[in-house]
Amino acid sequence: MSNNTKSALLKRGIDSESTRKLVENGYTVQSLQQKSLETLRLLGIPKIQAIKLLDGRPPIPNKIFNQVLHDSKYVCCICREKNKGIIIHHIDEWSVSHNHNYDNLAVLCTEHHDEAHTNRQMTIMLSPKRIRSSRDKWYSQVKANDESIINEQLGSFDDKLHTDEITINKIDINKSKENERKLKHSLRLEKRVYKELIDQKFCSNRENFDQLLKNPASKFISSKVFIRDVNDKTYPNPDFTRSNKISPWFKTFFHDTYHNGIEFVLDAGIGTIIIMDENGYWEPLRKSDDSRKSNPKFKVLRAQTIGKIPYNNIVDFKANGDDYNPEPHLFCKFDINGMPYEEIYYKRLGNFLAREFDKGKQTIFK
Repeated sequence: MSNNTKSALLKRGIDSESTRKLVENGYTVQSLQQKSLETLRLLGIPKIQAIKLLDGRPPIPNKIFNQVLHDSKYVCCICREKNKGIIIHHIDEWSVSHNHNYDNLAVLCTEHHDEAHTNRQMTIMLSPKRIRSSRDKWYSQVKANDESIINEQLGSFDDKLHTDEITINKIDINKSKENERKLKHSLRLEKRVYKELIDQKFCSNRENFDQLLKNPASKFISSKVFIRDVNDKTYPNPDFTRSNKISPWFKTFFHDTYHNGIEFVLDAGIGTIIIMDENGYWEPLRKSDDSRKSNPKFKVLRAQTIGKIPYNNIVDFKANGDDYNPEPHLFCKFDINGMPYEEIYYKRLGNFLAREFDKGKQTIFK
């Protein structure tokens, strides 16, 4: 998912460093396009790039996107310095030309991209003519150099801007094998979960259908479950050394299954307070004494926080737990920003068949 988001942002004119930070913080193109220009600026996106994200322009086509990055080797065609963030620049401005053609694109670093959009004394300091000339010379130099020289110049760029669409055969083959391994593991885990963690007798009884509809967690053999990091060596003792990180093992509650894994209730017993404005934008509160709860411009709602752990992140499980805790234990990889969840979302409480809050309208109010 993160590699797809990286590509999608780069194709829409966001520079590689901003893209990296946005992906690390869990943002997607869709969630960003729901935000205002001011909010995007607060997230660190330069104004000219934020406008690109909101103006509805289509992404650069895959084939052209890959070709431009490949031919430039992810390096600015002006300074050719390999350790700089980059952006795909429209030589003839998109707002005028609406031109995603190969010849209208060039890779620039953020500094030279700013210069290309800077007017001084009624002239553009980095003119389209100069960009095209520098780009074509760089393309010719890259093409003429042998592979060993190119690799020496590029250094670690494959790691820096690795996307699903890089067309190097070796990477494609390795990725295909890794995807195959993940798929087989996920399918095996899914079968085991339904066989060992789901109460088949309860689920097959028609008298329980209403309860299953209202409370999908009732399908599991236990309401409680322990989530454990595969690398943890502290269990069953508490770990006081990770004050700013999620605990390497903890008790939580089953919520439901979904197409790619298992859902868990992360705030059982206390719930989460949501404040929402008149336009439907909302923010989960982190502190119970947040003064904004009494602000009349906000509606205060109760929600349930749900975390999704994909089958591929569940290495193994013990349905009957151990001598310390007899509930199921799931051994997971905590490799998604230090957590096992591929997604965390919020459900509104107090309604039958509780609805999810619109992810596109989640925000941080000033």
